[in-house]
Amino acid sequence: MAKVEGLHGKVMDYVSKVLGLRRELYAEAVQRTILTPAEALPATAPGFEDALVQTLTGIYPQKCEYSGESAVRNLIDSAVEHARTSRVSNYRGFALLTILSFMLGHRFGADPQVPWVSAISMESPGGDSNEQIATVYKRAQDYLGQTAD
Repeated sequence: MAKVEGLHGKVMDYVSKVLGLRRELYAEAVQRTILTPAEALPATAPGFEDALVQTLTGIYPQKCEYSGESAVRNLIDSAVEHARTSRVSNYRGFALLTILSFMLGHRFGADPQVPWVSAISMESPGGDSNEQIATVYKRAQDYLGQTAD
């Protein structure tokens, strides 16, 4: 029972600091994500990771603070690696996949509740075009908007 109580305490700490007791912090982060246009995502190699850390901190400062910068950078590395194996080859696509991992969870691509995510695999030739990335990002913004309701 002590382990359960300890786990409950940790979950409630996370909820209060990251989600908000009424999910208000999450809803605010979703709103900031929706208001961040694809064109504003980092798109070049020099300083990409630092710029993306800044973007994520601007979107969801509570989650970044709770997780710590090291964990945020690890998420970026993991998302970029996933993007490369999904045939995404530009930095805006890397940024998109990182934001989705950050907001939906690192295994969002395997979530059956979001089947449209398979479009992110960019399996079609030229699938990493800025136009396709912008389309997927818009779809993600719409989905996130629904999760905040």
